[in-house]
Amino acid sequence: MYEEITKVALGTPRTLLLSNDPLQFITRSKFLGFPDITAIDIQDGNLIIYATSVFGKLDFGVNRARALKWVSIVKKSLPVDSIIDW
Repeated sequence: MYEEITKVALGTPRTLLLSNDPLQFITRSKFLGFPDITAIDIQDGNLIIYATSVFGKLDFGVNRARALKWVSIVKKSLPVDSIIDW
């Protein structure tokens, strides 16, 4: 599962792996390069994603949209009987 998420995340423009343990990515905004951090964990079969802006409080929903897109792509790549609770 972590491998699939990493592959999807790194396929996102301006996204780099920040840490493997915990799994974290940094994605920079297109125009000004502001960093957003996305942390991913799996606990008791639940996928947990925390995505936030490093600077400021308003991100216009881009972190939520990115996280939902990653989940959607990963879900399509997993077997139907996956044990992850979406």
